[in-house]
Amino acid sequence: MFASGSKTLLASEIANAKGWLVLNDTEALTKLCAELVKASPEQVRMHEQGTRRVIKYFMGEVMKQTKGRAQPELVSSIFMELLGPYGAAKNGGASSGSSGSNSASK
Repeated sequence: MFASGSKTLLASEIANAKGWLVLNDTEALTKLCAELVKASPEQVRMHEQGTRRVIKYFMGEVMKQTKGRAQPELVSSIFMELLGPYGAAKNGGASSGSSGSNSASK
């Protein structure tokens, strides 16, 4: 606890006021990520064609908007869920798992 004037503050209150806490609210981050995907059709197209750096673009945008407070692993998984696998359009939407079943049956 820290006394500030006549008010006693908890460490968590200070960290929150200073913006030091990690943002890991899945619902809020999903909403932000979905808005970015909707506003960026060119990046979505590039992702569908297999461009891996698009996720880094989206990550950078989230970090800008959250002032670096978003949990990167969570944001990355949200984008992968929203966008699907790399190159989905190039492969006709088929996942890489389908080719594995063909090789196993040979």
